[in-house]
This record gives sequence, C-alpha cells and structure tokens, in this order.
Amino acid sequence: MTIRRKSLIAGLLLALMLLGALAMPSPSAMKPPANGVYAVLAEGGQAQAGKAAVVLPYQGLDGKGELREIALDTSDFVPLLLTGPPVALKEQDNRLTVEVQLQKKQAAAFEKFTGAHLGQEVAVVAGGEIVSVVKVRSVISDGKALITGRGGENAKELMRKLSQ
Repeated sequence: MTIRRKSLIAGLLLALMLLGALAMPSPSAMKPPANGVYAVLAEGGQAQAGKAAVVLPYQGLDGKGELREIALDTSDFVPLLLTGPPVALKEQDNRLTVEVQLQKKQAAAFEKFTGAHLGQEVAVVAGGEIVSVVKVRSVISDGKALITGRGGENAKELMRKLSQ
C-alpha cells in the first residue's frame, strides 16, 4: 500500500471515530433526571423535535401495568424539593397515598406548571424512575401533592426515593 493510500485510510478511520464520538450521548445526557414532576412530551419514546427530552420506561403503579416508554421534557419540570419527609396516608383499600409538601419556591413554580398543563399528562420522577403518570385535573396552588394508589412496600420505596 502506498503512503498516500495509508494516509487516506487513517484519515477516514479518524473521521469515523470522531463521528461516532459525536453521536454518542454525553455523560450528562445519560444522567438520570432529578426528582421532579415533568411534562410528558409523548408516549412510545417519540420526543418532539427541538425539545430537551429523556425517555424512560414506565410500567404503571406497582410495576404491574403494560410497559410503556415515556418521553419527558427535561426543560419543563418542577423539582421535588420538599419541606420535610413524605407522609404515607392509608386509603380504604389498604393502599397508601404518599403526600409531599413542596418548598415555597417550588410550590409557586408547581402552581404555574399545573396551570400550564391542565388536561395533560405529567410524570413524577423519583430516584431516576417514573413512579407515576397522571393527568393534571386542577391547578395546585398550595404545593401539596398526593401520589395515590401505592401498595405498602411500593409506597415505602417511593418515600425512600423522595427523601434522598
């Protein structure tokens, strides 16, 4: 092989390596999302063009539903910064509701967020996983959020994740 041909091949290999490195997500893009309430962009893993998104699996409450992939808007969320530890409230069917109270600044942001997403689905993320997907039915102005329908062990795990 001539030197010119070797140089051309080496150049092509270097270009392919660089293109591969550019196509790989950065470590920050692979970092799980922070605990928070996120706008749902789409189901099935198809995010809208131009939106900062992460796609996470979700299998419903207690992980017993159909596995779905949910695209979350990482630029449209409210961090779950709490005033204290989450509280478990027992429901009539022996399931638990986990109640959280957001800090004042997050409560104001949550009011705007729920107002902007009335009638739309949002996802609650804790510990890098979607723990609930719900439709916003009203504006929440007091910063108090309820995550309903949890089994005992599942509620304890959720409370542990929210406390981190």
